[in-house]
Amino acid sequence: MQGGRFGAGDGLRALAALAVVGFHAAVIASAAAPGHASGPVWAVASHLDLGLYVFFALSGYLIARPFARSLVPERRGRDCAATRPTACAASCPRSGPRC
Repeated sequence: MQGGRFGAGDGLRALAALAVVGFHAAVIASAAAPGHASGPVWAVASHLDLGLYVFFALSGYLIARPFARSLVPERRGRDCAATRPTACAASCPRSGPRC
């Protein structure tokens, strides 16, 4: 995670979107050639519609995540200065081991 973005989630969402596009391409191809919708390629392509559910689930998670994080108060550890001295000094008006 960098800059508040969840890069792996965006990548999975892109793969799910490609699966949906692949499913639609397979459906259009099977409609164009009605007798050829069989075999191992069609067996895989016919299940690419599951990418739609993955896409919606990941989109919901990625959209709701910033709102959920804003509801949770910021955590400050007991030994803030020991674990993150720079962040502790920048975020705490008083000095000392407890922020």
